[in-house]
Amino acid sequence: MSVKRNIAANYLGQVWTAVMGLAFVPLYIRYLGMEAYGLIGVFAMLQTWLSLLDFGLTSTLTREMARPIANAEDTQLRWNLLRSIELAIAALALSTAAMLWTGADWIATAWLRAQRLPAITVANACALMGVVVALRFIENLYRGGIVGLQKQVELNLATSLLATLRGAGAVAVLAWVSNSIEAFFAWQAMVSLLSAAVLAAMVYRALPAPAARPSFRWDSLRSIGRFSTNTFAIAALGFLLSQTDKLVLSKMLALADFGYYALAAVLATYVRLLATSIDQAVYPRFVELHSRGQFDELARYYHRATQLSVVLMGGLGVALGMFGEHFLLAWTGDRYLAARTAPLLWMLLVGMVANGLLNGPYYLQMAAGWTSMLLKTNIAMAFIFVPGLLLAVARYGAVGAAASWALFNVVYMAIVVGLMHRRLLPAEKWRWYLEDLGRPLGIAFVTALAMRLVLPSPDVASWSAVIFVIGCATSLLAASVAAPHVRSALASKFAKVARHA
Repeated sequence: MSVKRNIAANYLGQVWTAVMGLAFVPLYIRYLGMEAYGLIGVFAMLQTWLSLLDFGLTSTLTREMARPIANAEDTQLRWNLLRSIELAIAALALSTAAMLWTGADWIATAWLRAQRLPAITVANACALMGVVVALRFIENLYRGGIVGLQKQVELNLATSLLATLRGAGAVAVLAWVSNSIEAFFAWQAMVSLLSAAVLAAMVYRALPAPAARPSFRWDSLRSIGRFSTNTFAIAALGFLLSQTDKLVLSKMLALADFGYYALAAVLATYVRLLATSIDQAVYPRFVELHSRGQFDELARYYHRATQLSVVLMGGLGVALGMFGEHFLLAWTGDRYLAARTAPLLWMLLVGMVANGLLNGPYYLQMAAGWTSMLLKTNIAMAFIFVPGLLLAVARYGAVGAAASWALFNVVYMAIVVGLMHRRLLPAEKWRWYLEDLGRPLGIAFVTALAMRLVLPSPDVASWSAVIFVIGCATSLLAASVAAPHVRSALASKFAKVARHA
């Protein structure tokens, strides 16, 4: 399966999943209200924090599945590793569900600040969140295995269908069964159960048949222990740095006000997924090329992946930041919501784009098995960022959190990429900063700013949509022309089409 085909499949899957996730948000808010939507934001935060409890096993499984299988012994070892991780994740999932179920009353009354929803409703929703989070553990495990096996076309087809069922089914439940937040999370749990079963079947079918029945082996877990532990530590610190804002705000803000921040964070996260789609496809290739010592080819893939991320994620991020209020008005039809959310959105987008651009350097280090630098950097940055965030939130609330997130990620990106290139692909550092990142992102920003100054600012949803589409198209086009690899690929495609016309 070619990397190009995997990238295309990831984008189609991610775009469809994003459409399904975003299309129904206005309906969720309409049926549930902003306060209940704030609980969905709390769920997203909890899912991110509690995903740490897999202790790096999912990321490690992706890396191990990407390694070539030479013989029947390798096949058996791979199956034993999968079974060992499956059972470990199942135990962690059950523990997580039990923890959230028993702690639901405390979360509802001592942590969250609901003003209209009854405490029992909030507690029931929190208990159901635990079930969904536990099932998502299992989903993510098998998703990681499929990514490592490079069966990403099949993965994206399945996840697109399941995302449709998850979103459209939730609206149907809210419209025709019960417009309660408990019904929403009950439906999410049912779809996650189905999703886990489907993804497990895909992994089993993709692996060669084992010679003997797979079994749990402590030695299988010990063999990945060091890499998994370091990956977990990096992820834990990364989540501390990326999710502390939401944790603090969920305690300090009224649930409805937290909903606006959560909405802006959802949009920014979907933009970041455009980088994840690329890196998910190229990471197994990074592992393969580094294992074989093909460093020139590795550098070529590294630059191509970065430029494609900058064009798609950066180009869209710049446009959404410039025309955020237009998009929000066109999407929701709610002027008040658009005005409340847009200032938070552009700051979160700056942080998310910078964070997404770190994916390529991160996966390059994972492919090399070099985890110590990221671990040390994350520890140092945590001591700086978390106290600064707490001060900013105490003084400026949600705006302080968003601004801190943006500043932190820009500084972090500059430091980490510079340090990484001292050891990995040292000759490629300035090309990454100037050619891959600076030129396309800078030209996209200047173009979007010019369009923002020239185009009108209508307060009608339909015209806002038109203005946003124009701004988005010009930003993406400018970034594409400024990125050499992307420009060359597009020129080649156009030439091919012209020859066959």
